[in-house]
Amino acid sequence: MTLRDIIRKEFVNISKEEYSLNPLKPNHCGTAVQRSLQKAKIDTKETKIIPATSQFSPPIYKREDPYFPSSAYKAIKRNNPKGYEIRKRK
Repeated sequence: MTLRDIIRKEFVNISKEEYSLNPLKPNHCGTAVQRSLQKAKIDTKETKIIPATSQFSPPIYKREDPYFPSSAYKAIKRNNPKGYEIRKRK
């Protein structure tokens, strides 16, 4: 099975789930794409830097999926510069 097949199969399965904007368990266009790509082991996360709480503690780097679709798109593009877009034909 190709990566494209894995992504497509997962996306179809996710699209059968209930649409949700709940920040704790979101299921919208951005998260559907993220989850589909993650199934194919493609990085979709962004690094967030949490500033140090004191001069003696280092900043914390946290990897997480962006919530908003525009942020998710940018993170996916940034993490996968050799990737390509698949657009739906009209």
